[in-house]
Amino acid sequence: MKEVSQLINDRLAGDTTGTDNLQDLLGGSGRISRGFQSKQIQENSLIFWIFTATPNQLGGDRVKIIEEFWEFSVFSDRHMEILTRIRRLLDDHRFTVPSSYTEIKSLRSVWDWEGPPTFDENLKTGRRDMRFRFFIGPAAVDPI
Repeated sequence: MKEVSQLINDRLAGDTTGTDNLQDLLGGSGRISRGFQSKQIQENSLIFWIFTATPNQLGGDRVKIIEEFWEFSVFSDRHMEILTRIRRLLDDHRFTVPSSYTEIKSLRSVWDWEGPPTFDENLKTGRRDMRFRFFIGPAAVDPI
């Protein structure tokens, strides 16, 4: 969903104040990209993309909620600091969804998984992956 991707990007790219903000940890702006953007991966960068989505799989009174898993890959020797910051930004976060959005009504994220540290041979730097679950309340098709 394009709107979910935009909300995630806005949250991450908007972290520019305070000590150890995400932009400073990555070495400046322009280092966060979405998986569908064709861009050369560079050192000190963050890439995120949708990993899997399971619509209408939650039981009970949450039948209409869509569950999506988004993966985040950090290419930096400071990957632990960067992932800690991402976790603070996204874990148990309820997004403010603009009224102009037509696909989603609500969005909430929780931490799901963190992979082991690895080394990227091409970039000669550390790499680490993290996954979050996003619970999406779709916008109503017909207003009641």
